[in-house]
Amino acid sequence: SQYGTFLSPRLSALLRWKGWTGRLSGGQGFFAPTPLTEETEAAGLSRLVIPRPLLAERGRSASFDLTRSYGPLTYNATLFASDVRNPLYVERDTVYELTNLKEPAKNTGVELLATFRKTKGKSSFPVTASYTYVRSREVVAGISADTPLTPRQSLGISGMWEREVGRIGLESYY
Repeated sequence: SQYGTFLSPRLSALLRWKGWTGRLSGGQGFFAPTPLTEETEAAGLSRLVIPRPLLAERGRSASFDLTRSYGPLTYNATLFASDVRNPLYVERDTVYELTNLKEPAKNTGVELLATFRKTKGKSSFPVTASYTYVRSREVVAGISADTPLTPRQSLGISGMWEREVGRIGLESYY
């Protein structure tokens, strides 16, 4: 109630055609502000200044993904975009303060996934490889720049042994 009333609608459409699955999704949401961010967590809160009341962050997003399975292989490609109005920003150059930016933060990107799954009896052995490219930008003092702590590219692989009683796996990300 401190930040107002919010509506978080989401609309998705799913289409299946000759072994392909496509999904288009869009929506909006919100996040109440908090001084506990990745940046303030590292530096601590004792010196943090909040010069004016913070506004809730409001986000809009859209994505399109396409999936195809062929035997033990599944491929997925996702295109996504979002913008966040009133994003929180931690100023650390001259003062240590938390404020909302006036311009929205924008994210666009693509994620590629491939999964190989071998099943033997009651056990399965999936291996998933992923690659993500994200362009994350925010406008600070009139200058558009990459958002800190958001990697431009990431790569990962995970392997898992699954059975009814549990799972054991290994993951590696760069």
